[in-house]
Amino acid sequence: MPGKRLVGWFESLARAHPATFQPDCPEILIRLKYLFPVAGIAICLLEISYPVFIWNRRTRGIWLMCICAMHVAIGLTMGMYLFASIMIVLNVAAFGPGLRLARNETLARAALS
Repeated sequence: MPGKRLVGWFESLARAHPATFQPDCPEILIRLKYLFPVAGIAICLLEISYPVFIWNRRTRGIWLMCICAMHVAIGLTMGMYLFASIMIVLNVAAFGPGLRLARNETLARAALS
């Protein structure tokens, strides 16, 4: 019965690594039941419009901050700290260097040299 052994292996794997999100405090899901659908739709809209707004120089800064804030929230609420930090580093490395963070570029250059 090789099929039965395979099913048992999948069952034990599913018990060891549950695929569902299990919060530490499940009462928060009940108290904030209207916030989560709105946040989910906002995240979908943020991710869908990401390619359009991240490549536009005028909106790149605010969009990068929104994406980084979203990944911080993912890291804190879902416990996916490594994923969130990797995504923040990759986004900042890809789109952060071209941003002007100081109002005066000469002041920023002087501070770096």
